[in-house]
Amino acid sequence: MGEKSVLDELNWPKPRNKAEEFRQEFTKKIIATMERGEAFRQKPWTSPNIGLPYNAKTDRRYNGVNIACLAVAAMEKNYADTRRMTFKQAQGEGYSVNKGEHGTKIEFYT
Repeated sequence: MGEKSVLDELNWPKPRNKAEEFRQEFTKKIIATMERGEAFRQKPWTSPNIGLPYNAKTDRRYNGVNIACLAVAAMEKNYADTRRMTFKQAQGEGYSVNKGEHGTKIEFYT
């Protein structure tokens, strides 16, 4: 029997909306990453391209929790590039997306 996870002991309330669901799932992902000893803040970055993620189409920098969401996704997928864009933006620019790729959920701020 393996070690018990902190996640097993947390009594999560049922999310009341999509934003709460998103935050719970992201929190669970961060806890699981830390339990594996792979916290993104501890990542020994070696790429010269590492910086804050930004939208390659609009040149807008991501902010808030989205920076952490995209950093964790980059670490999990071994991405060195900080440029991101939506699937529709990639299509509009004539780019292809690797088969099997999935987007990273982020929060939308107005």
